[in-house]
Amino acid sequence: MKVIFSVGFLFLCTLVFAQNPSVSITLVQDEQRITINEFDTLVILKPTPFHFEVELSNCKGVYLQASRTSEYYDTPKDSLLKDWNYIPDKVMAEDDFNVDKDMLVDNEGFSYWFYDPKKDWHRFDKELKVKKNLVKATYTVNNIYDTAKHDQVELSDYLDTLYLLFFIAEENDSHQLTTELARKLIRIRFQ
Repeated sequence: MKVIFSVGFLFLCTLVFAQNPSVSITLVQDEQRITINEFDTLVILKPTPFHFEVELSNCKGVYLQASRTSEYYDTPKDSLLKDWNYIPDKVMAEDDFNVDKDMLVDNEGFSYWFYDPKKDWHRFDKELKVKKNLVKATYTVNNIYDTAKHDQVELSDYLDTLYLLFFIAEENDSHQLTTELARKLIRIRFQ
């Protein structure tokens, strides 16, 4: 009887934990692969195209705040991000299927990279893989689009540190954020 109970309990734990929303993000340039985690990480990249490999498990999408300043980036992990209740309203429009390969950089705005099977478009590169509740997608960056200047900037001309904060969150039925589930951080400099 103990064996049956133990096996049943392990199976139930596996089901519960397997359904937790999560995101995995890896930055890739040439042979360099950096898994983005919750710790402050500085990466030096060549001023050439790079991409993010994103895995969404049991979640619709990931928010990104890409900025020249560290205001959002420096938020302590146990604190809500500034303007938490308004972040969905601060999401900027991006091209379907990332056709321009621009990363939007804005000190206040957010990107939302998502996949919804009910829509015939998404923000990732066109090709992606979907298997049940797991989405594997790529987001390629050839240029920076500086929203403050309304200008596309070549990576070789981008001189500022790029602060990237990714996070996933639970939402209520009104699409308001309720709980932050995971946060990932990386700083990028081009040389």
